[in-house]
Amino acid sequence: MPLPVPTDLPPSVFPEVLPPHAGAWLCVVDVEGMVRQWSVGGVDGWRDRFALGSVAKLVVALVVQSLEEHEQVRLDEPLLPGCPVTLRCLLRHTAGLPDVLPSSSLDLAQALSSRLLPPETAFSYSNLGFAVIGAWLVSRTGQPVSALAARHVFAPHAMDRASLRDDVLGAAGGLTATGEDVARLLKGLLHAPSLLKSLVTATVNVPGQPGLSAGLGCFRRVCGDTWLVEHEGFTGDAACVVCLAPEAGWGYAMLTKGWPYRLRRTRNQLESAWFGPLPAAEMPLRRLPAEAAVRYVGDYVNGPRHVRIVSRENGLHLERAGQRFPLVQAGEEHLAVAVPLRDRPPTIAVVTGADGCAVALYPFGSLRALCRSFG
Repeated sequence: MPLPVPTDLPPSVFPEVLPPHAGAWLCVVDVEGMVRQWSVGGVDGWRDRFALGSVAKLVVALVVQSLEEHEQVRLDEPLLPGCPVTLRCLLRHTAGLPDVLPSSSLDLAQALSSRLLPPETAFSYSNLGFAVIGAWLVSRTGQPVSALAARHVFAPHAMDRASLRDDVLGAAGGLTATGEDVARLLKGLLHAPSLLKSLVTATVNVPGQPGLSAGLGCFRRVCGDTWLVEHEGFTGDAACVVCLAPEAGWGYAMLTKGWPYRLRRTRNQLESAWFGPLPAAEMPLRRLPAEAAVRYVGDYVNGPRHVRIVSRENGLHLERAGQRFPLVQAGEEHLAVAVPLRDRPPTIAVVTGADGCAVALYPFGSLRALCRSFG
């Protein structure tokens, strides 16, 4: 039975008191384009322009899909001769690139040589990867990414006030649009179920995130019996989420200013109420065997992020920012912080190599792999 289009909000979704100048706008759009909207704070969601951050990645994926349909690019062709990285790797965050922000310019060969892991080893969210896509598309087509987005995405969906920046980070997080633009995009994508399905046909599981997998420029999330296509965006004090339930025939967007820390909590409230419970992994905790320590001990880095796992007489410990936390076993592919940290998930997902040793960690719920330094 299809899920009905929501007509009401779950209780206490929006806070009663907001910081000064903060606000949020929420809309639900069905396949006919009917819009239900709610707002809080000083925003006019229909007309205000919002910084949508990483929702730009979904726009870039739609550009690539359109270019592939017109036989101008191929998802599985190497970006450079002798380089194993493809558009598909980059769009799914499996190229093995670090999550570092490039400077005002980007050298494709240098960026692609900065891989921490071989392509397709593991998922690791990377803004650098989408900066590479943007630079490569400019080189391949001779057009700026703003023009490509306008031609292949904004114009077909009548997104009259949407824009994508042309700087080095534009393809990773430079999207700006009104609520009306976003609602039109939702309606257009709901009318293209085969396109949505192609974005999430071959996904890659996100370690430590039950029910979440990465598609092309978006994520596939399972809530209850429903699968969703979505992406979040965070930039400065703005945060948003764009989400579609293709089989139900509707989707929603929440655009906020001034309260980014509440976005995920609010999104989880909405999706649990509308679609069903979020999946949870049961992980019985047990003391880590001493002989297993060698599998995990070492330094792990990704750009400015650093953690270290050390072995002491009383067991394994994670060292982070001058603090030390005891670790326990929480399953074949998970460790856990024995004393949970406030506002942080306790589990640490582990990606292991053929020798059984850890090659990457996903601590504290991060989507960015911290890759092990072997030396």
